Amino acid sequence: MLFYLTPPGFFSMEYYPLFLDLRGTSCLIVGFGGVGARKLGTLLRCGAGSVTVLDPGTDERGFAERAGGSVPCGVRFEKRRFLPSDLDGMGLVFAVSSDKEENSLVAALCRQKGIPCNSATAPEEGTFVVPASVRSGRLTLAVSTGGTSPALARAMREELEDAAGARYAPYLELMCALRPILLKSGTPSGRAGIFRALAERGRRTRIMDILERFDAGSSAALLRSVLEECVPAAALDELEAQTGTYSALRDSDV
Repeated sequence: MLFYLTPPGFFSMEYYPLFLDLRGTSCLIVGFGGVGARKLGTLLRCGAGSVTVLDPGTDERGFAERAGGSVPCGVRFEKRRFLPSDLDGMGLVFAVSSDKEENSLVAALCRQKGIPCNSATAPEEGTFVVPASVRSGRLTLAVSTGGTSPALARAMREELEDAAGARYAPYLELMCALRPILLKSGTPSGRAGIFRALAERGRRTRIMDILERFDAGSSAALLRSVLEECVPAAALDELEAQTGTYSALRDSDV
């Protein structure tokens, strides 16, 4: 029998896992210390529509230096404290100020307005937490303990990073190129069977091994022989025409 013990006053809940498309989304970062700088980098990497950064203790020169040497395109910085009107039009907010009361105010107003908010000083006051994540090209693995043990989340992230490494990046570039070709023909059930076969562990590992040691000669023929086990020849012909016998998969910025 398992007993789940929740200390008095401890906020217990399950978070809903979600990956957001931030294109066109206006984002707000309140506070620009080390945490705020990391949030800005992630938002820019994920294509946020625009980012506003507020911090009364940082001037524009200091902001630019911390942001990578200059003010990035699409980013607006203001040296001041947060105002409730700053939430107008925002789709995502990070309350990462060193002032706990300010973070609490931001989080409370976001709850009232239905704006997703992450609070650095009191995660339970916000509406989402940021998981520990691993990226390998198009692959993103995320781990969360619901705020109960960030140390464990970081440790598991490192284990996943060791397991995934960079091997999945070219494999997913291959899937990205092949998927639209397969979607143009066949039946839904037939396509589903092909996608499952390509993702099967043994075949997936063989494909990744070939791509990891890829050269334009023997490797291309070997990769085709593995793919032919489940992919129609016509689809592979079209894929090879698009990728130059798969060499584009290795040249991609993954």
